[in-house]
Amino acid sequence: MIRQTSLFAYADLLPKLNRLEKIVLNCIAEHSTGINDRQIAIETGLEKNCVNGRRNALMKKGLIREAIRSTDIQTGKLVIFWKLSRVV
Repeated sequence: MIRQTSLFAYADLLPKLNRLEKIVLNCIAEHSTGINDRQIAIETGLEKNCVNGRRNALMKKGLIREAIRSTDIQTGKLVIFWKLSRVV
């Protein structure tokens, strides 16, 4: 498991990220097999529409990528699970 301090250090290496992007990036980094937007919202306390925007920005910057498409066991909907593009 990645230590929390390592995750913050990774986010600090990326000065072009705003505070909310760092929060979402850290959450995704904690889940090496992937995490979906609903789960990120629950874990971070951010609204889902806020998570979507930050996640889109991280994807456009090449920091995260699609891990898998799978059914969310809570909603029954097909969703995308996200993970880091590279391991630090």
